[in-house]
Amino acid sequence: MKSGAQNSQEVTEVTDDQSCRTITCSFCLWEIELTSAKMFEHNCLLLSKPMDPTKPYTCLACKHTENQAWKIKRHYLKHTQEKFYSCEHCDYKSAYLVDVKKHTRKHTGERPYKCALCEYAAADKSSLLNHQKTHNKDPFRGFGFYFCSMCNQKFYTTKPKFNKHVKAHNKPGKLKKISVDEVIPTMKKIAEDLKQERNKIFEDLKKEANKIAEEQKKEPNK
Repeated sequence: MKSGAQNSQEVTEVTDDQSCRTITCSFCLWEIELTSAKMFEHNCLLLSKPMDPTKPYTCLACKHTENQAWKIKRHYLKHTQEKFYSCEHCDYKSAYLVDVKKHTRKHTGERPYKCALCEYAAADKSSLLNHQKTHNKDPFRGFGFYFCSMCNQKFYTTKPKFNKHVKAHNKPGKLKKISVDEVIPTMKKIAEDLKQERNKIFEDLKKEANKIAEEQKKEPNK
């Protein structure tokens, strides 16, 4: 046991090759191997008595608290700097799989997060969310009046959705934008359609956030 520790977060080098590091528990002053698994397994009686019952998991290094075990395991990675995941295209590494996936898209150019209201596509959810704010300020941004020359239908929609309609004819089609005077749109219906579209987007984002959270729950166990 290490006595007289002044800095509860001090990391001590134990071997010459620096392959094994320890950190001092700020509660019992015991030296623990600096890995997220060992920190979580540390059996400290003081650590097991949380001051806040709603957040029973406490970091032995900085006393940060969490309400779920997987969250404190993820937090420990900030102290251990363990990087389990790596990019197959370069030397980039991260403790979190979601970060590596996001980074890899810089190499592949993949933009899987598409805006339902315009042609914008993003490599990550946060960029899409920031983009969505522009539609909240101007809910009709990206909308226009279009005419399909193959079925003689008129639409008040976005260009991506109109192109999707044109492709359904299995022909290239002509993209002809028409004037407002040629169409008498029901603005109430348009507003309701936009509301439903936004609600769907937010539901999709919520599902994706839950999916990412589930992935992160498993990561510290690796």
